[in-house]
Parts: sequence; C-alpha cells; structure tokens
Amino acid sequence: MNVTKGFVHAEYCSNLLIENNDCFDDSLSTQNLQGIYVSRADSAVDIKKNNLYVKSVAGYNYGIRVNYLFGSTTRYTTIENNMIAMKYATAGGQYGIRIENCIYQNVYHNSVRIDHTNPSHSVAIDISGIGGTTYGKTNVVNNIFVNNQGQKAFEYTNYGGTYFDS
Repeated sequence: MNVTKGFVHAEYCSNLLIENNDCFDDSLSTQNLQGIYVSRADSAVDIKKNNLYVKSVAGYNYGIRVNYLFGSTTRYTTIENNMIAMKYATAGGQYGIRIENCIYQNVYHNSVRIDHTNPSHSVAIDISGIGGTTYGKTNVVNNIFVNNQGQKAFEYTNYGGTYFDS
C-alpha cells in the first residue's frame, strides 16, 4: 500500500515524542492517509495529546498507525490522550489506531470515532502481529472506541499477553 499523504511520518527512530498536535485533513481525498505513522523504532515512542480529524472519503485511512515498535519492560511505548475522528466513507477502510508487530505498548485514555461501511477493513482499534506472551504485553485501558456503522470497534489477532480494561 502506498501512502500518499499524512501529518507525521517517522521511521527508524528512537525516543520519539509526538505531542500536542492538531491535525486536520479537510481534503475529501480519495487517496490513502496516515495521520501519525511511526515504524521501526528501537526504543519506546510516546504519541500523546494529539487531535486528528481525517475527512478523506476513500482509500485506506489511519488516525495513528505504528508497526515494529519495540518498547521494553522498563519503558513501554505509549499512545495516550489522543482524539481521533474520521468522516463517513464507503470505499477503502478506516483504522483509528492500528498497532502491528509491536511489543510493550500502553494504550490509555484515547477517544476514537470511525464511520465507515466496510466491515472487514474498518475498526476503531486493531492490534495484530507478534503473538505469545514471550514478546511483552500491550495494555489497553480506559479508552472510548466507536464505530458509527455498528461494526466492530476493537479487533486483535495473533497477539498474546494483552490486557484489556474499560
């Protein structure tokens, strides 16, 4: 998948802090968009207190997407206190927060609303990838996840050691 636009894009980084950003996509685009995308960090990353509004009506759109982030038992990657809203769309897919192949993650106090008609590619939070408790856990605590189309709001696959709490 080729992503053609987004607000923040970081790869091969360490000790990254993405905080207090107001990001508004008013384009009504039909291209793919990743609001905040972080990939391949050798240490924990903090993504917090960001407001993301994605108005793209087609393509595959992500509010926050992270993959291959490797926190540790003493320093978890944290995604917290973010607000993500996505406009009604019927083509492509929407992911409010997507965590792929990451270890030692905290996901706290986020509010995510998506509004998409595709049930197989639209979810407020999707956690997938590295399975088994050997690889560290992901904590998902005190979040609000909403899918306005009545589809799933939360999905996880092949992921061990995950703790969920409302």
